[in-house]
Parts: sequence; structure tokens; C-alpha cells
Amino acid sequence: MRRAYLLILLAWSLHLASWFLPVTKSLFFVPAIPGWEAFISISCALRPCRDVVFEPPYGRLLVSVSVVTTILFIFISPWAAWRGSRCIQLTSAWIAAIAFLVNAHWCLLPVSEHPWSFLGIGYFCWWFSFALVAAGLFDLVRSHSSGSTKTERGEARAFIPSIRLL
Repeated sequence: MRRAYLLILLAWSLHLASWFLPVTKSLFFVPAIPGWEAFISISCALRPCRDVVFEPPYGRLLVSVSVVTTILFIFISPWAAWRGSRCIQLTSAWIAAIAFLVNAHWCLLPVSEHPWSFLGIGYFCWWFSFALVAAGLFDLVRSHSSGSTKTERGEARAFIPSIRLL
């Protein structure tokens, strides 16, 4: 259980750092922007903003998912880790794992020859924080299920991916 909380703490530390680190690199006379500024600008997908256009047409949906997953990370993951039932922790772990996969869309934006080249360290801290919180929550659920009966453990293992750390 100790490893689970360390993973979750590392995830929150990375997420916190990502708010202050540059999420983009300086390109074409545009300065790098910190995570908090990027969050405010992409939140235009969910609130009215002037002169904001999302390309391609499904861009608004992808950006909205990033905003919602960030909000869920901030408000739900602490509650799930410390107060949530095993079911809530497992659900939150799957949501974080899916958020990690979906938020990879920023790496695929056609900005240059190498799509990920415009992304700064803040983006990668933010992105990997989802993977780490998912791993920590899966590990937390696994450690809780190790104290249950043999039948419950077998059922729980069917839904929890194996997490092996070196």
C-alpha cells in the first residue's frame, strides 16, 4: 500500500509542477506558456470566448476532454485515494488510465514535421501524472483486495491490470 501512495503523491507533484512549467516551447515568436495559462486558454472549449476557433472540427471535443480530465484529476483523485471505496478507486483508476490515453492527442497535433516537438516539459508532467495516478490507484485497489477472501481476490484480479514496477 505504501507504493500506491508514493505513486499517487508523485502524480500530484508532477501535476502541480505542470501548472508552472512551460507546456509549449517558443515557436514563431510566440513565447512558451505555463500550464495555468494553457488551461485558461483551452477552457474556452467549455466557456464562451472571443476569437477562438478549434480546428479540426472535433478539436473542441478533444480540448474539452482535456479540461474535464484535469478538473477530475484535481477534485476526484485525492478523494478517491483517501476516502473512496474500492469500487470508486477502481473506477477512478480506469478513468485516469483512459484520460492518459485520450490526452495523448496533444502529441499528434500537426504543428510541424515532429508533432510533439512544440510540447514543453509541463505538458509531459501533466500527461504522465494521469498514468501515475492510475497506477497508484490500481495498486491501492490491489493491496486492498489482498486482504479479502480468495473468491473476492479472484474477481478483483479479473478487473485490475497487473502493475509491475522495477
